Amino acid sequence: MAYQVKLPVFEGPMELLLHLLDKNEVDIYDIPIALITKQYLEYLSIAEEIDLELTSEFLIMACTLLSIKAKMLLPKQKPALDEDCEVDPRAELVEKILEYRLFKEMAGSFKERELAQSKLFCREVDEAGLLKQFPPTNPLGSIDLSDLMAAYGNVLRKIEKKREVVSITREEVTIQEKIDSVLYNLHENPAGLSFYQLFSGMTKRGEIIMTFLALLELSRRGIVLKGDKKVPTLFPKEVKSIIEALLFVSSEPLSAKEMAEVLALDEQDVIVLLKEIKADCERERRGFCLLEIAGGFIFTTRSEHVEYIERIVKPRLNTLSQAALETLAIISYQQPITRSEIEAIRGVKCDSAINTILDRGLIEEAGRKEAPGRPILFITTPDFLMYMGLKSLDDLPELKSQDAQDV
Repeated sequence: MAYQVKLPVFEGPMELLLHLLDKNEVDIYDIPIALITKQYLEYLSIAEEIDLELTSEFLIMACTLLSIKAKMLLPKQKPALDEDCEVDPRAELVEKILEYRLFKEMAGSFKERELAQSKLFCREVDEAGLLKQFPPTNPLGSIDLSDLMAAYGNVLRKIEKKREVVSITREEVTIQEKIDSVLYNLHENPAGLSFYQLFSGMTKRGEIIMTFLALLELSRRGIVLKGDKKVPTLFPKEVKSIIEALLFVSSEPLSAKEMAEVLALDEQDVIVLLKEIKADCERERRGFCLLEIAGGFIFTTRSEHVEYIERIVKPRLNTLSQAALETLAIISYQQPITRSEIEAIRGVKCDSAINTILDRGLIEEAGRKEAPGRPILFITTPDFLMYMGLKSLDDLPELKSQDAQDV
């Protein structure tokens, strides 16, 4: 029976060095370079015997270790009074190991977030197919443009008969102010208002024009429809249910600003209602909850229900590899960053890892760096925030520097 040697596979030389340092429980600021070099070369020798393919980076690191070992063996010369202290040959390597270890640990944090998010499911909507089933309709119902223009003309003719005798400072009226005014009047008149009641008491042409434009804008949004001689009312108590409906049909996070524009409401009012909806979901222990993520809000299932949901819904895509998570962690904290800068931190080629997270839509190209060769810069995308369950990049875990005590 042949004897089989099992050897752990390391992504790159930095990962192997970290493994050796942890295995020997040594102070990273006082690396026993002879011991670590010996064990490093032993690993390469065994890997060669079992035909384990190693990248050129492993050999480059071996040369670096041997170079440092040789410098450590040279007799130390006492520096002159006007000269700086001699630099430790291990200093540059220590700095690189610390930086790599920092992002490797952050990749572990990303792994936990990835696992937590994999237990949440959002509603997936085929927006293109859905829109085909509902062709656009006339927001004015049975009233066409000629009817509206005729009514508008009647209003203008009525004020033509009333001549203003005194000219006073002109008041500036905005469409948004008139939108708010129309909605307020609707709230105060639950039975509805006729077209002419909206212009009651107005004597200035500018104010009438702005009111008419406000009515058209509300009609375009589908909030105020003029299907007959009355204007339907939008009750305040309906707003919360409308927000829930918007969240239900959306497959991506909706911002409070987007919902405020749809409802013609103030953004802060929408935020208050969103907090109420979130509290309702928690208080009533509904099967879904409201999550603030990627700069918006979205309904998701509860993580504790994942076992049952996966019985009828296909599980998520395969999770990211350790190499991809380390690369993603470096980009998220150092963006914009080039491929070579990422490889300098990880100590290994990152083509495969970058392509993987590019295909997932977690990162994207963001122009080119003004440097020789003009290398491509990479940044994270909104999908990265969704994938990691973050509201914004400001919610990334704090990147803490390490010292000898940490190690």
